[in-house]
Amino acid sequence: MFKFFNKTVSILKNKNVIYLLTRYLTYGIQFFVSIFIAVALGPYYFGIWGFILLIINYFGVLDFGFANAVNILIIKNKENLPLVRRYFSTGFILVSFLNILVLIFFLYNYFFLPIKIFSKYNLNNEIWLLGLIALNVNYNNLLMHLYRINNKLSQISFYQSIVPIFMLVVVMIFHGEKLLKNLILCYVIGNLSSTLYFLKGKVLPSLQLPPTSDFKEVMKRGFFLFLYNVSFYLIVLSLRSFISAYYSVEEFGLFAFAFTLGNSILLFLQAISFLIYPKVVSILNTLNENKVLESLQDIRRVYLTLTYLMLYIGLAIISYGIVLIPEYTNSFKLIGLCSLTIVLYSNSFGYGTFLIANGYEKLNALISISCLLLNIFLCYIFIVILKFSYELVIFATMISYFVYTYLTVSFTKKKINCSSRKFLNNLKDCFGFNILIPYVFSLFLIVFNLDYLIILPLCIFLVLSVNDIKFLVEKMINIIKNNKILEI
Repeated sequence: MFKFFNKTVSILKNKNVIYLLTRYLTYGIQFFVSIFIAVALGPYYFGIWGFILLIINYFGVLDFGFANAVNILIIKNKENLPLVRRYFSTGFILVSFLNILVLIFFLYNYFFLPIKIFSKYNLNNEIWLLGLIALNVNYNNLLMHLYRINNKLSQISFYQSIVPIFMLVVVMIFHGEKLLKNLILCYVIGNLSSTLYFLKGKVLPSLQLPPTSDFKEVMKRGFFLFLYNVSFYLIVLSLRSFISAYYSVEEFGLFAFAFTLGNSILLFLQAISFLIYPKVVSILNTLNENKVLESLQDIRRVYLTLTYLMLYIGLAIISYGIVLIPEYTNSFKLIGLCSLTIVLYSNSFGYGTFLIANGYEKLNALISISCLLLNIFLCYIFIVILKFSYELVIFATMISYFVYTYLTVSFTKKKINCSSRKFLNNLKDCFGFNILIPYVFSLFLIVFNLDYLIILPLCIFLVLSVNDIKFLVEKMINIIKNNKILEI
């Protein structure tokens, strides 16, 4: 008994375990808060809240890739402290210039010429608060990357948890329009608090004036990372923008609820990918070509098994739990389609990271841009020409994600001189047999409103993935036991 207690204490001292536990607790809070907010706001105000999150997301990705470029460069040169200081200083200066442009945009819209769509969603008076959030998010993302590289996770846990905790408090007190205004304040206060907490940490290097060559390197690398990130994220944001523009506020509210709930199923995976990303970049940057494919397959085996396990468990739970929310009882079809769409991006995990780690940002950007244009084209066809209901427009993004995954896998295998690059082999690398069968079956059940059978894909996946689940458990135990396994 005493030995078991000591082992438990040892596990709970592992900072990776503590981080994952806090993230999962936060995701649990976010999951229930999103439901409480949807109920307390109703479809109309929840549609406005969905649009606010859309604006925050836009400015979260329109960062010109500065933070991501600095992140990659510091990972590659972590042992060279003078170079780390230079790269961080370069990123801080560039982000500061970017924030000046953001500030000018929001002040111009607040004082001189409000954008019409802001008036549609009654946000003219709150526009300056959204600007303040955008400024803080840009700085916090840069600081968060630095803390992640150094495996200092307490500040990151605070940053990722404080806003959902504030939102949990206000949703218990306010309703309707008052709740909407206080939710915006949660983002403002939460991000400001996080900035102060980051600045109190001991990880930040001293700032200095870097040489011009550092600005050129960060801007060049950051530009293609920016194109990749912004194009990829705009795939989803363009979908939401089409729905917000062509359908009613109430319908956009229903879509925002379904997408939020569908995305929440896979939030657990974001914590894992966030934690292992620096380690994966470091590994893929140093391996020779003969070992890259083997390492990619092991990484993806763990990641995809966990991804689809969470997906099918989540769908099964939501199919029964949705009846507890009368306003959204008929939303399971859209929730399921959103979940099956979002999960497709996970199938590119590892391959896209290899391209970034080895300097192929331009190729990654071209793939993302192509899929963004495909998504916009399909959204236009589905909405304007075919007059699809707002539920079925999600198929545009589902197709775009599939194409993105296939192209990423195909070009990565070409870069590592893989001899097997035929269509069916690439498709097999995108979708293993144990993933494809339950996925297609889930899609069939959801499209034809057979949600009472949604437990079956989980059962099929468990049967087909017994060895993969055992492999997953072994790797998770290693992470729990070894406190430094994810350090670079």
